[in-house]
Amino acid sequence: MKIEEPWVKIIKTTGSIGVIALLLTILMRYIFSDEIIKLFGSDKMYYLVIVLIVGFILVLIVAIMKSKVTSSEVHETSGKKVEKKKNKVIYDNGSTHNGDNNF
Repeated sequence: MKIEEPWVKIIKTTGSIGVIALLLTILMRYIFSDEIIKLFGSDKMYYLVIVLIVGFILVLIVAIMKSKVTSSEVHETSGKKVEKKKNKVIYDNGSTHNGDNNF
């Protein structure tokens, strides 16, 4: 199977998300081909589409919840006091600086 040129650019840009999108596109092309529609009929295809949509939504919800848990765990476990570092500017040519040097 040869991957079309736009998919190569998408995968290079997005990485694993692009691969998942490519696989989902291939799956959709296969599921909605004429042979599969004739095999299942319109009633079963309707239920198949509903199952695919619900499955996709559940996967998105799990992924979003997992990323929220992971980011909150990082903030809880780091729990260190972070001291602000004061920047100091030193000029080699004897120039002066009027300001607080906080960038």
